[in-house]
Amino acid sequence: MEISTTLFIFLIITSFFTGILNAIAGGGGMLMVPVLLMAGVPPINAIAINKLQNTAGTLTSSLHYLRNGFLDLRSNWPALIFALVTTCLGVSFLQHLSSTGELEQVIPYLMIGIALYMALLPKVKKGQENKRIPSWLFHSTIGSSAGFYGGLFGPGTGPMVISAFTAFRGYNLKQAVTNSKPMMVVINTTALTMLIFGGYVWWTLGLSMMIGNILGAYLGAGIMHRSKHNYLKLLMVAVPLISAIKLLFFI
Repeated sequence: MEISTTLFIFLIITSFFTGILNAIAGGGGMLMVPVLLMAGVPPINAIAINKLQNTAGTLTSSLHYLRNGFLDLRSNWPALIFALVTTCLGVSFLQHLSSTGELEQVIPYLMIGIALYMALLPKVKKGQENKRIPSWLFHSTIGSSAGFYGGLFGPGTGPMVISAFTAFRGYNLKQAVTNSKPMMVVINTTALTMLIFGGYVWWTLGLSMMIGNILGAYLGAGIMHRSKHNYLKLLMVAVPLISAIKLLFFI
């Protein structure tokens, strides 16, 4: 597939915006993957490119939190093991769906699913971060489900993990966002490594978008507290739905 200069620039600009979005609220993949699909990028390549551009930013923020002592790795490392194993399973299933031609049929419904998920995701309010489940149950269920979905598709994994930390570990929103990063690093780097070996990454476009994403994340960190999250949520519902409609009825 040949990408025009105009489309190439547009995708880099979009990756810059998703970097801002990830810094403010997470979920940039819910914008980036649908845009790549609407641009005509094959689904498995769109997922691989999104993993590449997101991994650098997530790894950078995780190292920052680790250096500053914000991560609770001692309590949460078992979830990373579950995430690692199930991410491999998710990517393997993704490759199977792609090889059989079924991925193109599944993607629109995944888009509708993540749009509904974002629309129904409750807002975490201060004082509501009290519910807890046993650590072993959290590690096995959340680590495994986030890993498998993150390997299979990816968009929406961050908000899912953040909401799980607040609902089931008793973390406030800041702690949840911080401690979601190591799991996202494990999921993204594992999936990206497998997709690289599978030859699915378009390097010129992916690396250019990665730079845009990093720059956007740097800017987003500075405007996080002034953002209007309601508009971001609307965007993350609308774009996947538009993408699903295009894939279902106009291809």
